[in-house]
Amino acid sequence: MGAAATCSMNWGPSLLAAAQSAGINTASYDYISYNLYFGTSCNPAGLGAPGGTSTWIFPTSSNDVEGISTHELGHNFGFAHANSATCLSGVTIVPVSGACASTEYGDGDDVMGMGCYNNAPANAFERWIAGWQTSHTQTVTSTGTFTLNASASFTGTTALRIKAPVDPIWLEMNNELTNPDASNDYYFVEYQPSTSMYRSEEHTSELQSRLHLV
Repeated sequence: MGAAATCSMNWGPSLLAAAQSAGINTASYDYISYNLYFGTSCNPAGLGAPGGTSTWIFPTSSNDVEGISTHELGHNFGFAHANSATCLSGVTIVPVSGACASTEYGDGDDVMGMGCYNNAPANAFERWIAGWQTSHTQTVTSTGTFTLNASASFTGTTALRIKAPVDPIWLEMNNELTNPDASNDYYFVEYQPSTSMYRSEEHTSELQSRLHLV
């Protein structure tokens, strides 16, 4: 069969029926993951809906199963893709500027980005959403000096939660929109060593911090 036939969720009913025929009560499970390996490349390699209860995994090889499964389950938990931003000042790459380009899946240290192929963890903000990061996050309320442990160490403080400044003009323009109030925006700052075990060799010189506006 070609990719159009194999890379499909239409297999769901027959797979559930087969499991039930084998004596498995599929209704007793909170989540169901469909792992289908056809020896062909599917695009996307997996599917998972925010708040959903199932994931679809189409791995190219058995080495991809764990990372893709975790990535798609992350979507079920409400996690978004982990992108990266390349910012320029003229032709020089800088940490932050007014000229930044976003690359989807670009974060190689994050399971919700390309880090899924290296079994990387989720970033601090995603872990905050899931309720896993609360005891490792310090909410900053005043100017000061703060020490962060590596994000993936899960030891001590691994993230700072900083109130984002509110643009009064933006807030006034969006008063009648259904978007969340900008006054609820926070920056999440975390630290990832440049020698991260999750980072591929060609990215070892990247910046050592990650910043998320949420």
